[in-house]
Amino acid sequence: MRVFINRLLLYFIVIAVISLGLWIFPSPWWLYLVPVFICGMVLSYWQPGESYAMIGFIGGFITWLVVNWYFDWSIGGGMLNKTGELMGLSGVWVFFIAGSIGGVTTSLSLYSGARCMYDIRQRNVNSSIR
Repeated sequence: MRVFINRLLLYFIVIAVISLGLWIFPSPWWLYLVPVFICGMVLSYWQPGESYAMIGFIGGFITWLVVNWYFDWSIGGGMLNKTGELMGLSGVWVFFIAGSIGGVTTSLSLYSGARCMYDIRQRNVNSSIR
């Protein structure tokens, strides 16, 4: 459990630094998924067999939840309430929907990077056997 929390904390810090960099240099919203994919490859190389999908979801969910709260707070609040009214929901649900979308995309990217590294390692093992 301690290793899981350490990995989650490391992942959260890396995503926060990447998000800050992408905030300073404007880019498409999905561009943060490329470094997350690379993080999945690196983390999988160091510690194979971890639950990278769950780590990615929790880290992405928390990151998107905090970022949405910050942007809503920085413009005086009400933006997510207005968005929620358009969808027939309260503003709190918009936070959780956006967090879930961010969590799923981050989870898929981190898992894909880990799976890619796993496949590369398996290919190297199988080619060395022949």
